[in-house]
Amino acid sequence: MQKLDAAAVLVLAIFSAILLNVSAQNSATFEENNHLSTGYYFLLTNDYRLGPGHPPLTYKLAAAPLLFSGADFPFENDYCKNFLYYGCAQELLYNSGLNSQLLTFLGRLPFTALAALTGLVVYLWSKQLYGRKAGVLSLLLYSFSPAVLGWSALIMTDFSAAAFAFTSVYFLWRLMRKPNTLNLLLTGLFFGLAVSSKFTAVLFLPIYLCIAVFWFFSGKPYSFSRLKRHLPKILRNREASFIASITIIAGIAFLVVWAVYGFDTGSYSSGAPERYTDLVYENVPAKFENTASFLIEKMPLPFPSLFVGVSQQIFTSATGSKPSFLLGNTYEGGVWYFHIIEFLVKVPAAFIILLLLSISMLLINRKSYQNDTLFLLVPALTYYAAFAVIINIGSGIQHILPVFLFLFVFVGRTALSKKPMQWLVYGLAAWYVIASLSAFPHYISYFNEYVDDDEGYKYFLGANLDMGQDLKALSTYVKENNLDIKLSYFGTTDPAAYLDYEYLPSPFFQAWAPGFAHSKNDLNANYTENCGRTEGIIAVSITNREGAFMLNSSCYDWLKEYEPTEVIGHTIFVYNITQ
Repeated sequence: MQKLDAAAVLVLAIFSAILLNVSAQNSATFEENNHLSTGYYFLLTNDYRLGPGHPPLTYKLAAAPLLFSGADFPFENDYCKNFLYYGCAQELLYNSGLNSQLLTFLGRLPFTALAALTGLVVYLWSKQLYGRKAGVLSLLLYSFSPAVLGWSALIMTDFSAAAFAFTSVYFLWRLMRKPNTLNLLLTGLFFGLAVSSKFTAVLFLPIYLCIAVFWFFSGKPYSFSRLKRHLPKILRNREASFIASITIIAGIAFLVVWAVYGFDTGSYSSGAPERYTDLVYENVPAKFENTASFLIEKMPLPFPSLFVGVSQQIFTSATGSKPSFLLGNTYEGGVWYFHIIEFLVKVPAAFIILLLLSISMLLINRKSYQNDTLFLLVPALTYYAAFAVIINIGSGIQHILPVFLFLFVFVGRTALSKKPMQWLVYGLAAWYVIASLSAFPHYISYFNEYVDDDEGYKYFLGANLDMGQDLKALSTYVKENNLDIKLSYFGTTDPAAYLDYEYLPSPFFQAWAPGFAHSKNDLNANYTENCGRTEGIIAVSITNREGAFMLNSSCYDWLKEYEPTEVIGHTIFVYNITQ
């Protein structure tokens, strides 16, 4: 028994060590520097207009080390004054003499700790359901998951929301089995933290209700025995206790979110950059202008920036303005099978087999089915369906991280298999770990055994492959080989923080790029991408080579005639072009 507990501690220690090494080796990924500088602004001002697109918890956690850096925030910079966070981040982190690499690493540390604690919850839940062997297996699957290793320690909202939402469902499960004040408070607390990390965590509210209602109508007892004698008679019955619990959870979550927003109050316009309200007025019919004016300018709201952010997300989703890249094609918005293909090629083959085995065990031996399984499968399936079909953002595997956390616990039940099936499970677990370690440290660009890692671009671009994470590795390669390079880079990190280079056309919305603009409408009328052939040592991010975000999508088509001399981290292709 003690050996298995020691095994869990060992796995968590290895997991944390891998995460720290990955953080040290990867450069800041796309948006991380923006989130870091925005969080610093939030902490200094309690003003959320610089980045209302997401709740502030992740940003604030990451920016805490900046409070001890003595860094002066560039409040008078035009980008910062106009709440344009790409340019503002460039000014703070790359134009002011700060050690941006160190601050990025320090900003990732809170999420490394959160990832380790989430692993502990995975272990505890699986152990409480199926036993210690299952707990260790679930923890192993979590700790060596390429998706978790790639995304959990980044200054991004995705893992934080997934971790807190998963933990809140765990405490909801405990609450339904053993109603007490602590489980009730923790369910509300972690749900509030999830919503404070990412707006899509709100999807868990109907999931909670569905699970809880089903559990309730299954006839399970539900009462707070210690509180019962202190409550009025009307609240002592099972139905009243249940309704009161749901209300209290929602109330606690509300207070947590409001606290994360610094108990900010005001009108919609007080939480929005002026360009946001201008956009609303432009799209409101004339007969509703007075109503719109009241709602925007006068109606008091708690955390007004939350309402601004939600409306921004709804507008973006409704207009389908985010492109997705799948199997060599570009789509405006998502396609319904995006996440299905993603699951098949971005998830280790061993895990897919273990998942199928776990489902088979459930179907074959239905007597072993427990209502507890609802707390794993309903959130996983519902959230996956919501993202794949309803929200339908073809962006990256990070958006379905909550699904994996529940599946890791569910698959832990395969540890209960009898021999010789048990040996198959152990063999698959070993294969899973080996596949993960062999991918180190390239977990964002990970593809499973069915795909050549250097050809991942044939399946996906963007967040499933290239987030700009390999700039530090390119710098090492250039210095070791004493090269002068020409660079076309995809990422918000300023390459000058890592290496000397000659600029080649890159997406215009990167603040370090000549001719930078936040949107096409802001581009200088004379802006052009000089996309002609060139000679020398050329390094090109695969996202740029494929033209994903270039104004001229064929800018680097000419490079496809050549074989790269080196591929850095599966994302930066290096060519030696001579006449």
